[in-house]
Amino acid sequence: MDYGVFNDLPDMLRAEDVSKALRISRSSAYTLMHAADFPAFRPLGGKTLRVSKASFLAWIDGHSDIQGG
Repeated sequence: MDYGVFNDLPDMLRAEDVSKALRISRSSAYTLMHAADFPAFRPLGGKTLRVSKASFLAWIDGHSDIQGG
């Protein structure tokens, strides 16, 4: 997979970053980040969810073969 636009993502992504990368609403990004199969975590003492860039890209690769319809 050629990540192209993903190269500019920070090493640790917030919901806003996921939203922009996937071109989905911020609300949808929050829902996604709470999904059981999404590799998000809360840093120690943190309240916001984060996902590492590497885990995010691996998650995309793992879901890229899903066909719609």
